[in-house]
Amino acid sequence: NEANGEHNRDGSSHELSWNCGAEGPTELRAVLARRRWLKRAMLATLLLAGPGDPGELPPHVEYIGRVSYDDVPAVLGRASVIWVPLRRTPNNDLGRLTKVLEAMACGRPMVVSNLERTAAMVRAAGCGEVVPFDDPDAHARAISGLLREPERAAHMGTRGRRAFLDQ
Repeated sequence: NEANGEHNRDGSSHELSWNCGAEGPTELRAVLARRRWLKRAMLATLLLAGPGDPGELPPHVEYIGRVSYDDVPAVLGRASVIWVPLRRTPNNDLGRLTKVLEAMACGRPMVVSNLERTAAMVRAAGCGEVVPFDDPDAHARAISGLLREPERAAHMGTRGRRAFLDQ
């Protein structure tokens, strides 16, 4: 706070705001990145797609129902992170999940459950985070981490797109 020349006489000791480490306008990349992330985090919405009725949803959760195959790229294009929280089953464990391939094709980073083949694909491509299927806190941490680090997330998305095209 000393950069503004007020010698800490401005404000109070009970501040409820945070300037991300720099007073006012700045050229510091780390500060600018943190400020961009905070703006996005305040506006983040969890978009749920698929069959079924999720019931009443909390704020910032939107259910769009089934998505036609033709609309998948547009829906995925809205996402900062693709989340594939599937349970471990023999079918899920051994399959090449279309959801993961679609996320890779759209160049989006993803957080996926540690299903055998899916985890191997995501790790080999370096296109997302693999977390235990039965650990919701790990899923939340991985999603938050990618939202907090948009440059890292973008690199993961690029690697996924490249891996998809190379298949």
